[in-house]
Amino acid sequence: MVSNNPYRLDRLLGAGSRPAMDTGLLGVMAVEITSSAQAAALFALETVGRARQFGGWMEWSAPSFVLESRTPVAAGVDGEALALEPPLRFEIVPRALTVLLPPSAVGLSPAALASGVPREAARELWAAARTGGRNDVGT
Repeated sequence: MVSNNPYRLDRLLGAGSRPAMDTGLLGVMAVEITSSAQAAALFALETVGRARQFGGWMEWSAPSFVLESRTPVAAGVDGEALALEPPLRFEIVPRALTVLLPPSAVGLSPAALASGVPREAARELWAAARTGGRNDVGT
């Protein structure tokens, strides 16, 4: 995940929030899973809200980020599945966006207050961990 300003993200299958929108930094987060045992470990940590403790969890901030690959990169952009040609270059433009909030908007965003893992997402993640990533969810 590459975001405008770093997210505070403790769960993969839930909501996160950005403490600030004016840091001038991208938030970059990735999870590396190389086995079904690691997927199961991530699932266990995810269910108790401790996904960040997973050994393959990586996150950092930077004003720019380049992703290089020998093949097209599968990506989700605002909910749309895309295949993007590398290299992918990300750069933040400080102060390019103005966010207006009503005076009643105090504290965390409503998305950050939502708790739990959606039942279907948890079932699919567990099935992937149990089957070593084979696509037989629902069988």
